[in-house]
Order: sequence, then C-alpha cells, then structure tokens
Amino acid sequence: MAPATGGRPGELFREEGRIIPESVREPVGWLGRRFPHVFYGWFVTAGTGAVSFVSVGIGFYGQTFLFDGLRSTHGWPVASLAGASSLFFVVSALASPLVGRRMERDGPRRCIVLGACLLAGSLVAVAWLDHPWQLYLVYPGMALGFSLSSAIPSGALIARWFVALRARAMAFSQTGVSLGGMLVVPLATWLMIVAGLRTAMVVLAGLVLAIAIPVSLWVLRSSPADCGLEPDGGRQPDAQGNRLSLAGQLRVWETREVLRAPSFWLLCIAFSGIMFAQVGVLVHELALLGERMDLASAAVAFGLTPLGSALARIAVGLVADLVDRRRLAVGLFAVQALALYAFGWAPDTPSLFAVSFLFGCTIGNIFMLQSLLVGEFFGMVSFGSVFGLLQFVTQLASGLGPFGLALLVEHYGGYRGALGVLAGIALVAALVLSVASPPRRPEATP
Repeated sequence: MAPATGGRPGELFREEGRIIPESVREPVGWLGRRFPHVFYGWFVTAGTGAVSFVSVGIGFYGQTFLFDGLRSTHGWPVASLAGASSLFFVVSALASPLVGRRMERDGPRRCIVLGACLLAGSLVAVAWLDHPWQLYLVYPGMALGFSLSSAIPSGALIARWFVALRARAMAFSQTGVSLGGMLVVPLATWLMIVAGLRTAMVVLAGLVLAIAIPVSLWVLRSSPADCGLEPDGGRQPDAQGNRLSLAGQLRVWETREVLRAPSFWLLCIAFSGIMFAQVGVLVHELALLGERMDLASAAVAFGLTPLGSALARIAVGLVADLVDRRRLAVGLFAVQALALYAFGWAPDTPSLFAVSFLFGCTIGNIFMLQSLLVGEFFGMVSFGSVFGLLQFVTQLASGLGPFGLALLVEHYGGYRGALGVLAGIALVAALVLSVASPPRRPEATP
C-alpha cells in the first residue's frame, strides 16, 4: 500500500481499488450515522447551502438594506454610504487570496466559523454607530467575515467531496445564495420598519451565528478522505464532463505556477468582463426598468431575476456534469449578452419581464461555472488558493461595474447605448473563454 501523495496525516491511499485515509480524523456526523446509505457529501452540500443563505444573504445582499436603513435612520449622506459599500467590495476582493491560503492551511470549517463571528460582530457594531465615518472602520471587518464564510470555503468543500457530480452538488449548494437574495432582504427591511435598525441588526447577527456555527461544527466535514470515503461515494468521473483524473484533482499548484499558466489569465479576463457587465446591470436594474414602466411593475420584473437564477441554476446543474463546462459557460455568456442588449430594446412591459427572467437565468449559472472551471482546470487540493486569486481579479471588476455603467449612461445619454457596450463586452468575454483549456501539466500516478 503506497501513498498517493506525500505522506502527511489524512492523505489518500489506494488498496484494492478503494481510497482510504491514513487516519480517519473526522467521522461522519449524526446525519451520516442516521442515514448511512446516503453519501455524506450530500449533507455537506446542504450545509454549505445553509451557510451561503446567511453569509451571502446577509453579507452581500446586506449592502442593499443597510444602505437604505442607515440613510432613513440617521439621514447620512448618500456619498458616505456608497463609499462604505464600495469599500466592502474592494476589501472582499483584496482578502480573497489571503482567505484562499488560510483555508488551505486551517481548513474550510474554521474559516466559516471565524467569518461568521466577524460578520455577526460587524452587524452588531453597525447598529451602534453614531457617525458615517465609523462605517469605514466596521465595513472592512464585515467584508473579511463575508469572504471567510462564503464562496471560497463553500466551493472548496464541494470540490473536495465531488468530482463526477460536482456541478450538480454546486448547483444545489448555491441555491442557498438565491434563497438568501430572495428572502433575507425582505426580512431585514420588515424588521427595520417594525423594530428599528438596531434590533434588526442584532436579529440578523443572531441568525448568522445560529446557522453557520452549528452547521460548520456538526454537519460539515473537510474532506471525504478524513471520513474514510471517496469523492462522489466512489463514482468514477465522466471523461467528457471532468477533464482531470483523480490524480490530477490531487495535484498541488504553487502560486507562481498558477500565475504563469495562460489558462488562469484567460479565466481572469473572461470572468472579469462578464462580471463587470453583470454586476453593473444588477445594481442599475431597478433604475433602468423604472424608466420604462411604473415602480410596482419594475419591482415585479426585478424579482424575476433572482427567481430565474434559482430555477436555471438547478436545471443547468443537472446537466453540467454531462457536457463540456467551458462550452456551456461560453453559451451562457452569449445568452447574457443577448439579455443585456434586449434590456435596451425591449418594446413593452411583458418583454421586459421576459428579459429580466432571462438575465436571471444566466447570472447564477455564470458564477457557479466560475467555481466549476477552476476545479476542472486546477483540481480540488489547490481550489481555495486558485479561486481566491481569481476572485481577487473578478471582484475588483465587479465593483467597477456599477460605476462603469453610470459613466456609459452619462456618455450615451441613456441606458440603451450603454447596454449595447456591455453586451459587446460579454461577447468578447465569451470569445476569450472559448480558447481557454486546462493547463498542460503531467499528472503523477498514484
């Protein structure tokens, strides 16, 4: 019996076609004992979805209700509030590579627990602020908590537990993101109306801790190897949908190797372009819809976007393990380009409803495929560090999207011409992604 990799505790061994750990450090939780015939990776998937519900629903979408809540409660200047929100996104981007490295060292579960505590503490701190400048002290901690508890650790867990069924698991996991967007904002808004900003922030902080910490401690497990299991419960990867063998998935990538790989930079360019356009339109969507319809109709149309995101992510997740994910992503980029262009030229309210739904069908899947392509190109072991580097670039591009669209609207005198430019950027991103492929690197034989 020979080790597949170096020889550290918990590494993988092969014996009679099975992969077993050198030492089983984390037995499956009570759910695994209660349902022994269910592959434990599906409980991990549900757990990451629950964590995403609070970390993204409150951390990311919280920028929406915090902006309005702080303005209505304190009457603080819009510029100060907008600057704090921009700082949140910038710090999230800057923290991503550091979060990826810390996660590789300490494991996803510890990162999630630390992130949940930082996020909850920041929310409580916001409730007791007296001056707008204090936001610039609190929001960096909120951004770091969000980064530690959201996409990087959740994506790494899914990448470790699944290879053959990774897209399906990722789709189910990220349903928590969509539910967070659909449910948390109305809940937070209602709480602020009936109980005030301070009570609302305390309740939301408690919700973060009540879900993220118990799930991390009692449900999540860092890897199947630590539980004496194989990825996917032993199911073999399909050659079409998963280009790396298990040996390739276990390869360790040094940062300098990643930065020298053309594949990494092609992913950066493609996803930076599409995220610039996507986030720009998301932030402006209610405003651009409001120019073409009454406010109530615009709110309904805007609500169709997260609905389309949730439904389409599940649908795509069921087939993404069976097809070439890069080509699937290229197709979704092209569909988003069509939706961006149609936003400017849709002739009536029903058409705008359809376009809003179509746009939603692409946004969740594009973010999901970003994670899947990193896992496919660079494997599961180095997922956190590689994805953190990619997030650093793409989140900076995302943060520039709303400002960039505002400049384009000013230049063209309206949204129609500006949206045409964003559609062109999305098509260029699709072309860049179409030439990307997994880096050529010899795989060791276990």
